[in-house]
Formats: sequence, structure tokens, C-alpha cells
Amino acid sequence: SLPPPPGPAPIPPVPEPGTWLAGLAALWLLWRRRA
Repeated sequence: SLPPPPGPAPIPPVPEPGTWLAGLAALWLLWRRRA
């Protein structure tokens, strides 16, 4: 017999807004450094 279908995929954890902003700031600084 076929195995039961898998349940809904778990939602990946959303990164903290502070971490996202820190990453964005780092990318912005690198871009400014290249310009």
C-alpha cells in the first residue's frame, strides 16, 4: 500500500526584522564602497 501523503510543509522561521535590516545595511555599505 502507498504511504500516507506528507502533511503540509513546515513554514520556515522568518528572520528577525533587526537581522534583515542589518543584512540590508551591510549590502548597502558594500555597494557604497564599490561605487
